[in-house]
Amino acid sequence: CLMKEPEVVKDMAQACRASCTHGRIVPVTVKHRLGVDDHDSWEELTAFVQTVAAAGVSHFVVHARKALLGVLSPEGNRTIPTLRYDWVFVLARTFPHLSFELNGGVLNLREAGELLARAPEAPLTGVMIGRAAYKT
Repeated sequence: CLMKEPEVVKDMAQACRASCTHGRIVPVTVKHRLGVDDHDSWEELTAFVQTVAAAGVSHFVVHARKALLGVLSPEGNRTIPTLRYDWVFVLARTFPHLSFELNGGVLNLREAGELLARAPEAPLTGVMIGRAAYKT
């Protein structure tokens, strides 16, 4: 998993920005989890964001749970690890110069609105309703 190798993600983001820039700046967004396997500490998460942001990435879509690779199926990884919305809110406060969009477990517009209403607490730029959008 690339979250275990933030420098590789940084290099990839730099390469994307360099190849997509034709006289204008093209934003590159990174979607990631809170962690993977035993790489799931707050320190590792913030180091990942700092490293990738150094490549010019300013927008992060954060799936608010970790992944357990080799333990859970892809479907299991979408439902079983605990959702940690609080970590996404704290990321938004910790890195106010970056934008964060919350993803994971949001089932409808009402829930998305409730999460966005917490904006004074944590200035999210969006909430993603992934698979639930087409499963209803």
